[in-house]
Amino acid sequence: MPPSLVNRTGFFESLSLPQNDRALEWKTFRMRSKQSDAGALLSDPHFLHLSFMKSLRLLSALFGFLLVIGAAHRGVCAPPSEPPAKVAQPAAKLPTLTVPVRVHLMQSQATPAMHTTLVESDVRRIFGKANMVWSQAGIQFEIESIVHTEAAALSAEVEKKDEFVRVNSMIPKASLSTTALNVCYVKEVKPNGFFHSGLIVVKDTASLKPVEGGIDEPLPRVTSHEIGHALGLSHRQDTTNLMASGRTGFSLNDAEIKTAREKAKAFQTTRATGAESASDK
Repeated sequence: MPPSLVNRTGFFESLSLPQNDRALEWKTFRMRSKQSDAGALLSDPHFLHLSFMKSLRLLSALFGFLLVIGAAHRGVCAPPSEPPAKVAQPAAKLPTLTVPVRVHLMQSQATPAMHTTLVESDVRRIFGKANMVWSQAGIQFEIESIVHTEAAALSAEVEKKDEFVRVNSMIPKASLSTTALNVCYVKEVKPNGFFHSGLIVVKDTASLKPVEGGIDEPLPRVTSHEIGHALGLSHRQDTTNLMASGRTGFSLNDAEIKTAREKAKAFQTTRATGAESASDK
């Protein structure tokens, strides 16, 4: 077997070897040299440190590249950002104005249209909801009393007049309050209710056309509507407005709130004067 080279400093020990043997010996030398180099490098701490740092740099560069690609992708695919919505500031709460109310449950055996079948619990439910409607204006209605009022008989002359006059004439003036709103419930009149000559009249069979967001019961809405007239408001035929005719809406605009509060303040003065007069007696 021809001699072999076992280190990297020498060359072929015999140049007299045949050409084929020299080629084989050279190939063997190269393989062993590579194995020797690899083993030496793997056992060299400096080489290992450099390799480790190089690997870290490569990984860091790759991670940074991926971050850039991801950010670009989000910039292309994400929907355009919208400007932040303005936060609505809550409206300042209005000081509460309390308006006294005397409720008349009209009674009449001779005139069924004037005979309501409402009872006290109905009245308190109705005004509970009416107060919810009017809370937007800072106005609340306090029931001073609930009275059963017997309807007066009509004279032949009054019977010929329009319905508003006839109904008002059948409500005895002696039963009315001079310091509170007077709300009278009857069984039947042609409109759902009316405000005439200082009296609020509401029929207990009222019906309304519902609108989105409207109140769930006709009587509190009709009562609130007629109270609106008593506080100086006119009809406004906006679908959801309290002063629209025949619907369940109950909103008020700023001008209506201002007008109603100015009227309601008059009841505060009247009530205070009445209280002072009562205490003097």
